[in-house]
Amino acid sequence: MSRAASQTERSIDAFVDRLAERADQALAVPDDVLHLSLAGRDVRVRVGGRGLVELVRPALRHALVAGADPSLTIDAWDRAATGVAPPPPVWDQDDLLGSGVVRGQVNDRYTITYDTWMRMLTVYDRLRSRAFVHVADVAEVPDWVRRSPLRNPISWWAADAGVAVLHAGTVCDGDAAVAITGASGSGKSTTTLACVDAGMGFLGDDACMVRFEPGAIASPMFGLGKLEVGDGGQQVIDLTHRTVASAPLRAVLVVSVAAQQHTSVEALSPTQAFRALVEGSLDEGAGTALAGLRRVATEVACYRVLLGSDRSGVVAAVREVAR
Repeated sequence: MSRAASQTERSIDAFVDRLAERADQALAVPDDVLHLSLAGRDVRVRVGGRGLVELVRPALRHALVAGADPSLTIDAWDRAATGVAPPPPVWDQDDLLGSGVVRGQVNDRYTITYDTWMRMLTVYDRLRSRAFVHVADVAEVPDWVRRSPLRNPISWWAADAGVAVLHAGTVCDGDAAVAITGASGSGKSTTTLACVDAGMGFLGDDACMVRFEPGAIASPMFGLGKLEVGDGGQQVIDLTHRTVASAPLRAVLVVSVAAQQHTSVEALSPTQAFRALVEGSLDEGAGTALAGLRRVATEVACYRVLLGSDRSGVVAAVREVAR
Protein backbone atom coordinates (compact mmCIF):
# COMPACT_ATOMS: atom_id res chain seq x y z
CA MET A 1 0.00 0.00 0.00
CA SER A 2 1.37 3.43 -0.94
CA ARG A 3 1.97 6.11 1.71
CA ALA A 4 -0.85 8.26 0.24
CA ALA A 5 -3.28 5.36 0.30
CA SER A 6 -2.31 4.54 3.88
CA GLN A 7 -2.86 8.15 4.95
CA THR A 8 -6.24 8.20 3.24
CA GLU A 9 -7.26 5.00 5.00
CA ARG A 10 -6.24 6.41 8.38
CA SER A 11 -8.17 9.62 7.72
CA ILE A 12 -11.33 7.67 6.88
CA ASP A 13 -10.88 5.52 10.02
CA ALA A 14 -10.58 8.70 12.09
CA PHE A 15 -13.64 10.21 10.38
CA VAL A 16 -15.80 7.18 11.18
CA ASP A 17 -14.51 7.12 14.76
CA ARG A 18 -15.61 10.76 15.15
CA LEU A 19 -18.91 10.00 13.42
CA ALA A 20 -19.59 7.20 15.94
CA GLU A 21 -18.95 9.67 18.77
CA ARG A 22 -21.39 12.17 17.20
CA ALA A 23 -23.99 9.42 16.83
CA ASP A 24 -23.66 8.49 20.50
CA GLN A 25 -24.03 12.16 21.40
CA ALA A 26 -27.15 12.62 19.24
CA LEU A 27 -28.67 9.40 20.52
CA ALA A 28 -27.79 9.67 24.19
CA VAL A 29 -31.55 9.65 24.76
CA PRO A 30 -32.99 8.29 21.47
CA ASP A 31 -36.51 9.19 20.42
CA ASP A 32 -37.08 5.57 19.39
CA VAL A 33 -35.29 2.22 19.38
CA LEU A 34 -36.54 -0.41 16.95
CA HIS A 35 -35.59 -4.05 17.41
CA LEU A 36 -36.22 -5.80 14.10
CA SER A 37 -36.03 -9.27 12.62
CA LEU A 38 -35.02 -9.01 8.95
CA ALA A 39 -34.32 -12.17 6.93
CA GLY A 40 -34.08 -14.10 10.20
CA ARG A 41 -31.45 -11.77 11.67
CA ASP A 42 -31.77 -9.17 14.42
CA VAL A 43 -31.20 -5.50 13.64
CA ARG A 44 -31.36 -2.56 16.05
CA VAL A 45 -32.22 0.95 14.86
CA ARG A 46 -31.70 3.96 17.15
CA VAL A 47 -33.45 7.11 15.95
CA GLY A 48 -32.96 10.74 16.97
CA GLY A 49 -35.68 13.24 16.05
CA ARG A 50 -39.45 12.72 16.13
CA GLY A 51 -39.80 13.57 12.44
CA LEU A 52 -37.26 10.90 11.55
CA VAL A 53 -39.12 8.38 13.74
CA GLU A 54 -42.28 9.12 11.75
CA LEU A 55 -40.34 8.50 8.53
CA VAL A 56 -38.65 5.26 9.62
CA ARG A 57 -41.05 3.37 11.89
CA PRO A 58 -44.16 2.77 9.68
CA ALA A 59 -42.32 0.87 6.93
CA LEU A 60 -40.51 -1.34 9.45
CA ARG A 61 -43.33 -1.91 11.96
CA HIS A 62 -44.04 -5.38 10.53
CA ALA A 63 -40.55 -6.56 11.58
CA LEU A 64 -40.64 -5.41 15.24
CA VAL A 65 -39.57 -8.04 17.79
CA ALA A 66 -38.40 -8.14 21.39
CA GLY A 67 -34.89 -6.84 21.92
CA ALA A 68 -32.02 -9.20 21.12
CA ASP A 69 -28.30 -9.12 20.39
CA PRO A 70 -28.24 -7.39 16.97
CA SER A 71 -26.07 -8.39 14.04
CA LEU A 72 -26.37 -4.79 12.80
CA THR A 73 -26.96 -1.50 14.59
CA ILE A 74 -28.15 1.51 12.57
CA ASP A 75 -27.84 4.93 14.20
CA ALA A 76 -30.02 7.51 12.43
CA TRP A 77 -30.45 11.11 13.50
CA ASP A 78 -31.77 14.45 12.30
CA ARG A 79 -29.39 17.37 12.81
CA ALA A 80 -32.23 19.91 12.91
CA ALA A 81 -33.86 18.03 15.80
CA THR A 82 -30.80 16.93 17.77
CA GLY A 83 -28.42 19.79 17.08
CA VAL A 84 -25.62 17.30 16.37
CA ALA A 85 -23.76 17.52 13.05
CA PRO A 86 -21.41 14.90 11.60
CA PRO A 87 -17.67 15.67 11.56
CA PRO A 88 -16.30 17.56 8.56
CA PRO A 89 -15.82 15.27 5.54
CA VAL A 90 -12.34 14.08 4.65
CA TRP A 91 -13.10 13.98 0.91
CA ASP A 92 -13.42 16.73 -1.69
CA GLN A 93 -16.61 17.95 -3.35
CA ASP A 94 -15.31 16.48 -6.62
CA ASP A 95 -15.34 13.03 -5.00
CA LEU A 96 -19.16 13.05 -4.80
CA LEU A 97 -20.30 10.96 -7.75
CA GLY A 98 -23.71 11.23 -9.37
CA SER A 99 -24.87 7.99 -7.76
CA GLY A 100 -24.20 9.41 -4.29
CA VAL A 101 -21.15 7.20 -3.77
CA VAL A 102 -18.10 8.97 -2.41
CA ARG A 103 -15.16 8.22 -4.70
CA GLY A 104 -12.78 5.73 -3.13
CA GLN A 105 -15.02 5.03 -0.15
CA VAL A 106 -16.51 1.72 -1.20
CA ASN A 107 -14.00 -0.84 0.03
CA ASP A 108 -13.63 -3.97 2.15
CA ARG A 109 -14.55 -2.13 5.35
CA TYR A 110 -16.63 0.93 4.49
CA THR A 111 -19.35 2.01 2.13
CA ILE A 112 -20.00 5.76 2.22
CA THR A 113 -22.60 7.71 0.26
CA TYR A 114 -23.85 11.28 0.39
CA ASP A 115 -27.06 12.40 -1.28
CA THR A 116 -26.64 16.11 -1.98
CA TRP A 117 -30.36 16.57 -2.73
CA MET A 118 -31.58 15.15 0.59
CA ARG A 119 -28.37 16.11 2.44
CA MET A 120 -28.22 12.55 3.72
CA LEU A 121 -24.92 10.91 4.76
CA THR A 122 -24.87 7.11 5.01
CA VAL A 123 -21.88 5.17 6.32
CA TYR A 124 -21.70 1.40 6.70
CA ASP A 125 -18.83 0.00 8.76
CA ARG A 126 -18.57 -3.76 8.24
CA LEU A 127 -15.98 -4.22 10.98
CA ARG A 128 -18.21 -2.61 13.61
CA SER A 129 -21.43 -4.13 12.18
CA ARG A 130 -22.74 -0.59 12.49
CA ALA A 131 -24.25 1.93 10.10
CA PHE A 132 -24.83 5.67 10.45
CA VAL A 133 -27.48 7.73 8.70
CA HIS A 134 -27.46 11.50 9.20
CA VAL A 135 -29.94 13.92 7.64
CA ALA A 136 -29.51 17.66 7.93
CA ASP A 137 -33.27 18.22 8.15
CA VAL A 138 -35.89 15.49 7.81
CA ALA A 139 -38.25 18.08 6.30
CA GLU A 140 -36.04 18.00 3.18
CA VAL A 141 -36.37 14.21 2.73
CA PRO A 142 -38.96 13.44 0.01
CA ASP A 143 -42.09 11.48 0.90
CA TRP A 144 -41.19 8.51 -1.34
CA VAL A 145 -38.34 7.64 1.05
CA ARG A 146 -41.01 6.68 3.61
CA ARG A 147 -41.71 3.51 1.63
CA SER A 148 -38.14 2.26 1.99
CA PRO A 149 -36.24 4.10 4.75
CA LEU A 150 -32.69 2.98 5.57
CA ARG A 151 -32.74 0.93 2.37
CA ASN A 152 -29.06 1.30 1.57
CA PRO A 153 -27.48 0.20 4.87
CA ILE A 154 -29.93 -2.69 5.21
CA SER A 155 -29.15 -3.82 1.65
CA TRP A 156 -25.37 -3.58 2.13
CA TRP A 157 -25.51 -5.53 5.39
CA ALA A 158 -27.85 -8.14 3.90
CA ALA A 159 -25.52 -8.73 0.95
CA ASP A 160 -22.58 -9.26 3.31
CA ALA A 161 -24.68 -11.80 5.21
CA GLY A 162 -25.34 -13.79 2.02
CA VAL A 163 -28.91 -12.50 1.72
CA ALA A 164 -30.06 -11.48 -1.75
CA VAL A 165 -32.02 -8.24 -2.06
CA LEU A 166 -34.40 -8.24 -5.01
CA HIS A 167 -35.88 -5.07 -6.46
CA ALA A 168 -39.25 -6.76 -6.70
CA GLY A 169 -42.79 -6.87 -5.46
CA THR A 170 -43.36 -10.18 -3.70
CA VAL A 171 -46.55 -12.03 -2.80
CA CYS A 172 -47.41 -15.32 -1.13
CA ASP A 173 -50.02 -17.76 -2.41
CA GLY A 174 -50.56 -20.52 0.13
CA ASP A 175 -47.08 -21.37 1.36
CA ALA A 176 -45.21 -20.28 -1.80
CA ALA A 177 -43.74 -16.84 -2.54
CA VAL A 178 -43.45 -15.30 -6.00
CA ALA A 179 -41.20 -12.29 -6.69
CA ILE A 180 -42.31 -9.87 -9.42
CA THR A 181 -39.56 -7.74 -10.95
CA GLY A 182 -39.08 -5.62 -14.03
CA ALA A 183 -38.02 -2.20 -15.26
CA SER A 184 -39.61 1.01 -14.01
CA GLY A 185 -43.17 1.19 -15.36
CA SER A 186 -43.22 -2.53 -16.15
CA GLY A 187 -46.27 -3.20 -13.99
CA LYS A 188 -44.62 -4.95 -11.03
CA SER A 189 -46.29 -2.78 -8.36
CA THR A 190 -49.66 -2.99 -10.10
CA THR A 191 -49.33 -6.76 -10.37
CA THR A 192 -48.29 -7.06 -6.72
CA LEU A 193 -51.30 -5.09 -5.48
CA ALA A 194 -53.66 -7.00 -7.79
CA CYS A 195 -52.46 -10.23 -6.19
CA VAL A 196 -52.86 -8.83 -2.68
CA ASP A 197 -56.37 -7.64 -3.58
CA ALA A 198 -57.08 -11.20 -4.72
CA GLY A 199 -56.22 -12.53 -1.26
CA MET A 200 -52.50 -13.28 -1.45
CA GLY A 201 -50.07 -12.41 1.33
CA PHE A 202 -47.65 -9.49 1.02
CA LEU A 203 -43.85 -9.66 1.24
CA GLY A 204 -42.97 -6.34 -0.33
CA ASP A 205 -43.87 -3.83 -3.00
CA ASP A 206 -40.38 -2.77 -4.02
CA ALA A 207 -37.85 -4.88 -2.12
CA CYS A 208 -37.64 -8.49 -0.99
CA MET A 209 -34.94 -10.28 0.98
CA VAL A 210 -34.00 -13.85 0.12
CA ARG A 211 -31.95 -16.07 2.42
CA PHE A 212 -30.87 -19.63 1.70
CA GLU A 213 -31.51 -22.42 4.25
CA PRO A 214 -30.41 -23.99 1.87
CA GLY A 215 -33.55 -23.40 -0.20
CA ALA A 216 -34.54 -19.83 -1.07
CA ILE A 217 -36.73 -18.21 1.62
CA ALA A 218 -38.32 -14.82 0.89
CA SER A 219 -39.07 -12.27 3.60
CA PRO A 220 -40.15 -8.62 3.49
CA MET A 221 -37.88 -5.64 4.02
CA PHE A 222 -40.67 -3.05 4.22
CA GLY A 223 -44.39 -3.26 4.96
CA LEU A 224 -45.67 -0.40 2.79
CA GLY A 225 -46.89 -0.40 -0.81
CA LYS A 226 -47.75 2.26 -3.35
CA LEU A 227 -50.82 2.90 -5.43
CA GLU A 228 -50.50 4.93 -8.62
CA VAL A 229 -52.99 7.82 -8.71
CA GLY A 230 -53.79 10.46 -11.29
CA ASP A 231 -51.16 12.78 -12.78
CA GLY A 232 -48.30 10.44 -11.93
CA GLY A 233 -48.80 10.68 -8.17
CA GLN A 234 -48.46 7.89 -5.64
CA GLN A 235 -50.41 6.96 -2.53
CA VAL A 236 -48.63 5.02 0.20
CA ILE A 237 -50.58 2.03 1.51
CA ASP A 238 -49.91 0.34 4.86
CA LEU A 239 -49.96 -3.41 4.22
CA THR A 240 -48.59 -4.48 7.59
CA HIS A 241 -51.77 -6.44 8.30
CA ARG A 242 -51.26 -8.46 5.10
CA THR A 243 -47.52 -8.96 5.51
CA VAL A 244 -46.22 -12.54 5.72
CA ALA A 245 -43.10 -13.16 7.83
CA SER A 246 -41.49 -15.50 5.29
CA ALA A 247 -42.23 -18.14 2.65
CA PRO A 248 -40.26 -20.39 0.31
CA LEU A 249 -39.53 -18.53 -2.93
CA ARG A 250 -41.09 -20.64 -5.67
CA ALA A 251 -40.63 -18.37 -8.72
CA VAL A 252 -39.35 -15.04 -10.04
CA LEU A 253 -41.37 -13.25 -12.70
CA VAL A 254 -39.77 -10.63 -14.96
CA VAL A 255 -42.81 -8.65 -16.11
CA SER A 256 -43.57 -6.09 -18.80
CA VAL A 257 -46.80 -4.64 -20.18
CA ALA A 258 -47.89 -5.99 -23.57
CA ALA A 259 -50.53 -4.80 -26.04
CA GLN A 260 -52.62 -7.93 -25.67
CA GLN A 261 -55.59 -9.11 -23.64
CA HIS A 262 -54.19 -12.33 -22.22
CA THR A 263 -51.09 -12.71 -20.09
CA SER A 264 -48.39 -15.03 -21.44
CA VAL A 265 -45.59 -16.80 -19.56
CA GLU A 266 -42.33 -18.32 -20.81
CA ALA A 267 -39.36 -19.81 -18.96
CA LEU A 268 -36.10 -17.88 -18.67
CA SER A 269 -32.65 -19.42 -18.57
CA PRO A 270 -30.53 -18.73 -15.46
CA THR A 271 -28.36 -16.37 -17.53
CA GLN A 272 -31.36 -14.37 -18.74
CA ALA A 273 -32.81 -14.26 -15.24
CA PHE A 274 -29.53 -13.14 -13.68
CA ARG A 275 -29.21 -10.32 -16.19
CA ALA A 276 -32.73 -9.11 -15.39
CA LEU A 277 -32.13 -9.27 -11.63
CA VAL A 278 -28.85 -7.37 -11.85
CA GLU A 279 -30.42 -4.61 -13.94
CA GLY A 280 -32.95 -3.99 -11.18
CA SER A 281 -30.71 -4.61 -8.17
CA LEU A 282 -31.07 -2.25 -5.20
CA ASP A 283 -27.46 -2.81 -4.22
CA GLU A 284 -25.80 -1.05 -7.19
CA GLY A 285 -23.88 -4.12 -8.30
CA ALA A 286 -21.70 -4.72 -5.25
CA GLY A 287 -19.89 -8.02 -5.52
CA THR A 288 -21.55 -9.54 -2.45
CA ALA A 289 -24.97 -8.63 -3.87
CA LEU A 290 -24.22 -10.26 -7.21
CA ALA A 291 -23.49 -13.57 -5.49
CA GLY A 292 -26.96 -13.62 -3.94
CA LEU A 293 -28.67 -12.65 -7.19
CA ARG A 294 -26.79 -15.41 -9.02
CA ARG A 295 -28.07 -17.96 -6.51
CA VAL A 296 -31.65 -16.79 -7.00
CA ALA A 297 -31.32 -16.99 -10.79
CA THR A 298 -29.77 -20.46 -10.59
CA GLU A 299 -31.87 -22.07 -7.85
CA VAL A 300 -35.33 -20.54 -8.40
CA ALA A 301 -37.56 -21.00 -11.44
CA CYS A 302 -37.66 -17.75 -13.43
CA TYR A 303 -40.12 -16.64 -16.11
CA ARG A 304 -40.75 -13.77 -18.49
CA VAL A 305 -44.35 -12.55 -18.23
CA LEU A 306 -46.08 -10.32 -20.77
CA LEU A 307 -48.94 -8.68 -18.89
CA GLY A 308 -52.25 -8.56 -20.67
CA SER A 309 -55.12 -6.16 -20.03
CA ASP A 310 -57.20 -8.89 -18.38
CA ARG A 311 -56.33 -8.41 -14.70
CA SER A 312 -57.74 -11.79 -13.68
CA GLY A 313 -55.33 -13.45 -16.10
CA VAL A 314 -52.40 -11.70 -14.40
CA VAL A 315 -53.40 -13.06 -10.99
CA ALA A 316 -54.01 -16.52 -12.46
CA ALA A 317 -50.50 -16.53 -13.96
CA VAL A 318 -48.94 -15.77 -10.57
CA ARG A 319 -50.97 -18.53 -8.93
CA GLU A 320 -49.96 -21.00 -11.63
CA VAL A 321 -46.21 -20.55 -11.11
CA ALA A 322 -46.68 -20.67 -7.32
CA ARG A 323 -47.95 -24.26 -7.46
